[in-house]
Amino acid sequence: MKHVSKLLGAAGTAALLSLVANPAQAAATSAGTTITNTAQVSFQVGGVAQTAQTASNAIIVDAKIVLTDTIVGSATTLVAPGQTGAVATFQVTNSSNEIIDVGLSAAAQATGATTAHGGTDSVTATAMTYWVNTNGSATCSYSSANATQVAFLDQLAVGATQCVYVLATIPSTATNGQVAGINLTVTAESAATPGTQGAALTQSGSGVAWTPGTMQTVFGDAAGNGGDSAFDGKYTALADYTVAAPVLTVNKNSIVVNDPVEGTSNPKAIPGATLQYCIVVANASTASASASNINISDVLPTTVTYKPGSVVLNAAVTGSGASATCGAGTAGSDTVNYTTTPNPTVSGTLATLAPGASEGLLFQATIN
Repeated sequence: MKHVSKLLGAAGTAALLSLVANPAQAAATSAGTTITNTAQVSFQVGGVAQTAQTASNAIIVDAKIVLTDTIVGSATTLVAPGQTGAVATFQVTNSSNEIIDVGLSAAAQATGATTAHGGTDSVTATAMTYWVNTNGSATCSYSSANATQVAFLDQLAVGATQCVYVLATIPSTATNGQVAGINLTVTAESAATPGTQGAALTQSGSGVAWTPGTMQTVFGDAAGNGGDSAFDGKYTALADYTVAAPVLTVNKNSIVVNDPVEGTSNPKAIPGATLQYCIVVANASTASASASNINISDVLPTTVTYKPGSVVLNAAVTGSGASATCGAGTAGSDTVNYTTTPNPTVSGTLATLAPGASEGLLFQATIN
């Protein structure tokens, strides 16, 4: 029997080790759940079984609050100067063991701070609002047709995620390559009343003793971004907007093409001479975006008279800057115009100008 007992003990030990090595995976027990178990002791007196004795114990599961939000897709969104409704996409996750409301608070990063994609904050985004998918989809892809503005996330279930879109306005003074960093801080809040934003949760504190029979709150969140601390019931994620804009320069040059004395041989700017003006618009190769609907307007002084039919848009440009000259060209898809009221004016509209491209508006006038 002694030998048999040893075999049984070995088998039991092996089984126990197996359980330890392969623990059962289970969902976190919900906060507020009462866990009750009862121990029973049976015994005999003189070989006669007596009434078993029992003892029960009950505890209430405390709330463990774990809240995160992360940027979805690219850390930066390309935007234009003056753009409204610039979208940054986040996903908020409730890994707590109870339903919570989630407070939303977005703010611009400080000038000079390191932004989400490693740039430096140099322009301030404003007028930030929060939006979610109207149909409740967990797929984060903003669509104005399927978006509802919110002030907070209502009743976010245990283990649930929700897409949050921060829409912002970019200053019209922003220039190509500038970055507007933002942070979105989510805060765990009480979800006692559906449809009504709860108050921020407070935890019992590491120095507070456990109180059986009472549900206490413990923050289990990790440290977020932008100086966010661990175990504070909040989490902060960063995103940013990078300004993609054209970088335009304009130069206006002139040459004398003929005069009534010298003709076309060494003409001078004397009365009766014909001047040829060249207005060059260039978009730098370093620009991140094309310019469109570029309107050029030149009001002529009373000392010159426009030469009818001489205006040419989309003219070929030779050289650059102050030394650029215009050659032959055609209007193409662009438009040109000359009006006499209220003042004699040559004008034209360039349809588009890509980075690195330049186009000219050429016209002639006679010196009075």
